[in-house]
Amino acid sequence: MKIILKRSKLNNILISFFIIICCAIVTNYLSMFFLLGDQKLYIRTYATISQLNFLNAYTSYCNILGSIEITHFLMTFIFSNILCLEKVYFNIFINILLALGATKLLMDRKANLFIIFMFIFTNFYMFVLYTSAERLKVGVVFLIFSLLVKKKKKRFILSLFAVLGHLQTLLIYFGIFLKDNFQKIFIIKKYTIITIVFASLLLLPLHSYLLHKIQFYMTNHVFNTGDIIKPFVFYSLTMLYLFNKKIEISLIFLPLLLASAVIGGNRIVILAYFAMLYYLSSYKKGLNLPIILTSIYYAIKSYFFIINIIEYGNGFYGVNGV
Repeated sequence: MKIILKRSKLNNILISFFIIICCAIVTNYLSMFFLLGDQKLYIRTYATISQLNFLNAYTSYCNILGSIEITHFLMTFIFSNILCLEKVYFNIFINILLALGATKLLMDRKANLFIIFMFIFTNFYMFVLYTSAERLKVGVVFLIFSLLVKKKKKRFILSLFAVLGHLQTLLIYFGIFLKDNFQKIFIIKKYTIITIVFASLLLLPLHSYLLHKIQFYMTNHVFNTGDIIKPFVFYSLTMLYLFNKKIEISLIFLPLLLASAVIGGNRIVILAYFAMLYYLSSYKKGLNLPIILTSIYYAIKSYFFIINIIEYGNGFYGVNGV
C-alpha cells in the first residue's frame, strides 16, 4: 500500500511538473502575439498601474477597464507595481494555477488522464481563458480552488475572492447553494433568517455595482440564440447521462440557463460547459460520447483560435461568439 501511495504521489508530481513546463512555454510564446482585443486593455492597465500608488492605481484600473473587480486588480498590482515583473510572468502564473487547479479537480472526479490533458492543452474555452478573458480566468481560478478545499473558512475566503474576481462566478455558487439547500430552502428557521440577513449585509456595499453590471449586460446584450442554445445543450447532455442526479444537475444549471436568457454572453456559455465537464468527467472516467465529441470539436476550434492570435493578435478576429 505504501509503495502504491508513493508511486501515486510521484506520478502527481511528474504530471504537475509537466503541466507547469508546458503552460510556461505556451503562454510565453503566445504572449508575443495576443496583444489586441481584450488583452490590449489589460496590457495598458498593467503598464499604467505599475507606476502609481495603490489608490491612484485602482482609480486608473476602473477607468481603463470599466470594472471594479478587486481580485484581478490586486493580483495585477502585486505583479506590476510591487514585484515589478513584466506582464508575461503574470500570464504564466495565472495560467499555471488554472491548469493545475483544473487538473486536480478532474482527477478528484476520477477522470481519465487523456481527457484531462485534452481539456487543459487543447480545449477552446481554456485557450479563451489563457489568452483573452483575463478577469474571468482569475475568478475561475479562485472558484476551482474553493471547490478543492475542505475547510469552510478557506472555502468562504476563496469563494469571496472568486466573486470579487468576476461577478458571473456567483452563478455557480448560487447553483451550489440551491443544490445544497434544496430541501431546506422552504423551511424558515431562525438560522436561515440570520444567514439571509448576513448575506444581504455582506453584499450591501456591492449592490450599486451589481445593479450597474446587470444593467450593462442587459443594455449591451445583442440577442444571440447560441447564448441560450449552447448552455441548454450542455445541460441536456449532462441530464441524458446522469438522469439519476436530475435535481442536483438542474439546480446547478438553473442560474446559468436563466442568466443566458436574460443577459447572454460568451462567459456564461464557458461556465455551462465547465459544469457539464465537471459532472460527466466522473461518468466512465470522462470517456463518454459528449466529452469525447466536444473535446475533439473544441480542439479543432482551438487550432483556428491560435492561428488568429498568431496572425492577427486576437483569437476572436472575424469570429462571433464562442
